[in-house]
Amino acid sequence: QRYLGEDSFIETMEKRISKVKPIYFPVHLDMDALVVEISRVFEVPAGRIMDHSRSRDTALCRAVAAYIAKEVGDIPLGESARHLGRDPVSISIGVKRLKERLEDDDELAARIGKIMKNFRKGQRVKYKISKA
Repeated sequence: QRYLGEDSFIETMEKRISKVKPIYFPVHLDMDALVVEISRVFEVPAGRIMDHSRSRDTALCRAVAAYIAKEVGDIPLGESARHLGRDPVSISIGVKRLKERLEDDDELAARIGKIMKNFRKGQRVKYKISKA
């Protein structure tokens, strides 16, 4: 692509373009299938993700499940918390910490990105009717 302007303008525009994320529409998402996939990728049994364990690996898996459910399926954190059998506040805090961690941990971001890509592939778009 060609740009017209001074070098500083071109550098500024290239930085802005690199930060633009693609727009995805929410798709129908099965939380049980998501938990099974996360348990496979993170090598944590699905039963441990769904029980009341407080270990780091299960807490991370729950946060990942809620994050992906929100990003891919537009499922509210409260609904994810109910499905995972946890308090909505603990899920919200876990997702917040996960987002902070994703900025620095490229390997974790790649694993989660791959799961998100797999769940978006071939799924029906979930439409919302805001005015009828």
